[in-house]
Amino acid sequence: MSTLVGVIAARAVKGSAAGSDNGRMGHRTATGHARRTALAILGLAAVVVSGSMLSGGEYVGPLVGMVGIALVLVVVGRQLIAILEGESHARSLEAEVQARTAELQKSEVRFRSLVQASSDVITILDEDGMILFQTPSVERILGYEPVDFQGHALWELLHADDVSAAQELFRQAIASPELLVSGEFRVRNSAGEWLVCETVFRSMLHEPSVGAVVLNTRDVTERKALEAQLIREALHDPLTGLANRVLLRDRVALAMARARRDQRRVALMLVDLDDFKAVNDAFGHGAGDELLVNVSRRLVQAVRPGDTVARLGGDEFAVLLDDARGDAAPDVVASRLRELLKMPVLIAGHELFAPASIGVAVADGSTGDAEELLRNADVAMYIAKGKGKSQMATFHPDMHAEMRDRLTLASELRFAVSRGEFAMRYQPLVDLKTQRIIGVEALVRWRHRTRGLVAPSEFIPLAESTGTIIPLGRWVMEEAVAALVEFQRQQLPGERPVSVTINLSGRQFQEPGMVDEIATLVHDAGVEPWTVVLELTETILMDDIDNAIETMQAMKALGVRLALDDFGTGYSSLSYLRRFPLDILKIDKSFVHALATQEGPGLVRSVLRLGDTFRLATLAEGIEMPEQHAMLKALGCTYGQGFLFAHPLKQYEVRNLISVQAREGSDAWKRALAEGVTPERQRAARREIAARLLG
Repeated sequence: MSTLVGVIAARAVKGSAAGSDNGRMGHRTATGHARRTALAILGLAAVVVSGSMLSGGEYVGPLVGMVGIALVLVVVGRQLIAILEGESHARSLEAEVQARTAELQKSEVRFRSLVQASSDVITILDEDGMILFQTPSVERILGYEPVDFQGHALWELLHADDVSAAQELFRQAIASPELLVSGEFRVRNSAGEWLVCETVFRSMLHEPSVGAVVLNTRDVTERKALEAQLIREALHDPLTGLANRVLLRDRVALAMARARRDQRRVALMLVDLDDFKAVNDAFGHGAGDELLVNVSRRLVQAVRPGDTVARLGGDEFAVLLDDARGDAAPDVVASRLRELLKMPVLIAGHELFAPASIGVAVADGSTGDAEELLRNADVAMYIAKGKGKSQMATFHPDMHAEMRDRLTLASELRFAVSRGEFAMRYQPLVDLKTQRIIGVEALVRWRHRTRGLVAPSEFIPLAESTGTIIPLGRWVMEEAVAALVEFQRQQLPGERPVSVTINLSGRQFQEPGMVDEIATLVHDAGVEPWTVVLELTETILMDDIDNAIETMQAMKALGVRLALDDFGTGYSSLSYLRRFPLDILKIDKSFVHALATQEGPGLVRSVLRLGDTFRLATLAEGIEMPEQHAMLKALGCTYGQGFLFAHPLKQYEVRNLISVQAREGSDAWKRALAEGVTPERQRAARREIAARLLG
């Protein structure tokens, strides 16, 4: 039996020794080693038991032998249990190691995938700014291979203007490793294009495992472009691309600050188009938008590149002149602008014009602010609009009171017709050869209840801008045609009837239904249509030539005659004159007054030739001296009016003069007027005599 146990133990020890030599082979080797160890212990236990039973060659009693065997088995059992528990723990540890190893491998794969698929470029720099490593994403973003710039300085990729800023951030990152510093720089890609990139610097030079500066860079070019677009949309007019009101206020504030610093003047010009609403109404908002775009281009042409042109909304623009002197003085710029706006604009097959009123405010920066300059320019614009079309006004402090006065006057104007405050006056029109009264021009006067006589130059533009001109103009036509009926009754049967000339404003001319109103008025009065003359100005016709021609043709179809006033003082319309269905060409009084100059007669002669060419009667205004009368008659002008013949008269005065002319001949009315034989003059003479007698 001892021999058998010894063999088992030897084998176990040998196996244990063999297992010990190969114990680093993993879990299976460790388990075999534990089993061999347990087998060796059992073999040793058997030897011990045998030895105790045969100790000293003597036989030990069965009881003692059994006890010894039991003790040995207990010890061996406990050792065996400990070995088996160790084996189980080893297997558990091995499984945990394998799980952690697998997770680590997954994390490594995941990290590698994230780095390769990242939209950012991770760059590793040494302490001198040399590139040590770049992630593969650099190829997708910048078009370079990761190794292309290894060993090169980072600054080689940056725009020259951004290098110093990037180097400063690099130094800040190294000086403060606990901070993340960032900036935006332009980076050149492989195509030579500059991309706007956002870069975050972090120094990890103090980390032994890294020992470098780590950069995280992302392309923000599209984001910056979107931000720029949003900023532009917030500060610019979407239709014209000009600055809007918000940006203008900022530019005005900056200009005022520079003016204070450099002691120079700043001028703000508000430009408001006249009758723009008529373009929208006649041709639609598409044509109106096209006209606004064209006007914006002309405004830009009229100023220097450093000046600001803005659209404030609707048909209102602004021009900011920074350092307003010399060629940039407001009056010089306004003159250039007017010349540009005189040029016709072809839109939808129609030739349109864009006359404008201009309000100007000037400041030297010593007092006031941007808001005050804007308010002053707005006040000046209001005053300019009140003067009529294509006017300019420069702000002065008295304008605030003037504006309040005009607002009050505009309010009172609305009720003046119903209160009977308007009165008509009629100035005779004379045949220059026979000096016979051939007609009258109807002129309206406003006798205000407290202000007295208000000049037409004050209230006509105001009525035009407020729309009061429509009811006022209707009243004037009714009164003038009724007076015409009375004048013609004073004439002899078979005598050529006198005519009445009625001025039409732009708002009246464009008013829908105006042609029908005129037709009804002439028909109800029972006068010959040709004895009613409608007087238009160049400005009215040149606002929209095609539409004006259409309206004029409708009026001509009624049988009335059309006269063109102020010819040659507005737009250069010689090329359009042949298209207008006119009957009378009126020569402006400025040309008549220029007859005393060297070039005056030639200028008037040219206008008269135009009249002959287009078969138009000619009528000279503002004749005040006999020499003017004689020269006009010699040059071939047909008709005339002016203080030389008569001032505007009341209706009954004209009626009496026409009656005298019918009874006594062409010159009799002049003698009667000179002698004061009109009833009013007779009454005035009697009052004067009575006053002298009583005095």
